[in-house]
Order: sequence, then C-alpha cells, then structure tokens
Amino acid sequence: DAELALTFASQAAIAIANARLFEEADHRSTTLETLLEVGQTLASKATQNPGKVLQVIVEGAARVTGADSVVIYPYNAATQSYERQLIRHVGLREALIPRETPRRVSGLGASIVARGRLIVEDVEADEGARGAKFNQREGIKSFAAVSLVTSGEPVGLLFVNFRRRHHFSPDEERMIDIFANQAA
Repeated sequence: DAELALTFASQAAIAIANARLFEEADHRSTTLETLLEVGQTLASKATQNPGKVLQVIVEGAARVTGADSVVIYPYNAATQSYERQLIRHVGLREALIPRETPRRVSGLGASIVARGRLIVEDVEADEGARGAKFNQREGIKSFAAVSLVTSGEPVGLLFVNFRRRHHFSPDEERMIDIFANQAA
C-alpha cells in the first residue's frame, strides 16, 4: 500500500510539473503572438496613424504582462509637455480628459524621463509614487515605467500598472522594454 501511494504521489508530481510547463509554454506563445501582432501593425500602413499603433502597443503590453492598466504618454521635448491628444490607454477606471493647455512633465514623470526607468513594486512604500494623483485615483499598488527614447531624445512614457502588489520578473521587465522600444 505504501508503494502504491508513492507511485500515485510520483504521478501527481509529474502531472503538476507538466501543467506548469504547459502554462509557461502557453504564456510564451501568447507573448510571441502579441509581439508579432504589434510588429505587423508597425510594419503596416497603420504607422500613418500613430494613435492606432500606440493603442495596439498598450493592449499588447496589458495582455502579455497581465497588468490592470497600461498607459502611453507621448511627450513633446520642445514644450516639455505631454501630447494629451495622443495618450493611449487600456484598463483605466476613469477616462483621461485632455486639457486645453499642455500639462508640463513634472514630479514622477520628470523623474522617469531623467532615469529612463522606474519600477515600484510597493507604491505605499515609495513617497514619490504614493503621492501621485493618478496612482491614488486608479488604486495603483505596483508599476513599471519606462521613458520612450528615440535618437537619444525622450518622446514619451510607458506605464504598466497593477492594482495589487506585483513583483516584476526579469522576463517581464524585458517585455516591457520591448513594448517601450516599439512605442518609441
């Protein structure tokens, strides 16, 4: 009876390991399909419509990372402000309403532009992130933000947001960088 129990336990362990491997393979497949879709959009005539390209990128980033929301803020270096009419997002609780006057990049956004990247796994423990109105309004607990750079110049910000605490794996960080490069 003990030998039979060991056999069943061994088979259960193998089944669990196989299920994990299948889940990882399925996630990789979804990631590759999403990257292909974004790449095809970039290569197509859709590049004449930057809003469509950015929307495909935010949707793809959300799908691959499982993020609750993703936002791209295009940035105009000459005016040092966000190009509000080109902002694209998915998963926000409240719509972003364009303002009459451009919003200057300051605070958290300026810090990300200067650093190139900021990953905050616990917004409550980070004073700058905790005070950001967007994080408070949207209930953001963790985020990764990357400055979008073309020819050495910042052209925007990409935020990948979670409403629960989230640890960003090295693979997720690489995927976020890929989406940021595509958006730039």
